[in-house]
Amino acid sequence: KQMNHAEGWKEKGNSYFKTGDFENAERCYGFGLQTPEALSPALISLLLANRAQVRICMKRYDEAEKIKIKADLLEEFERNKLEAEM
Repeated sequence: KQMNHAEGWKEKGNSYFKTGDFENAERCYGFGLQTPEALSPALISLLLANRAQVRICMKRYDEAEKIKIKADLLEEFERNKLEAEM
């Protein structure tokens, strides 16, 4: 299975995160969110959650909370959409 660009950016961001390079990790997650191909809501939610975690590590708590709220809302919307389709 070939990775799309957003998935690749997520993986690269995760690598930076593991080494403690939070600025580059955040940059990669941001690039993943800006990729032109159609992103799945699950991947968008994951990129947002990862970005929020980076901001927590950078002690930017208010920003992290706002991003996490977006990720949670998107995840809840998708869950409700799937339940409605059943």
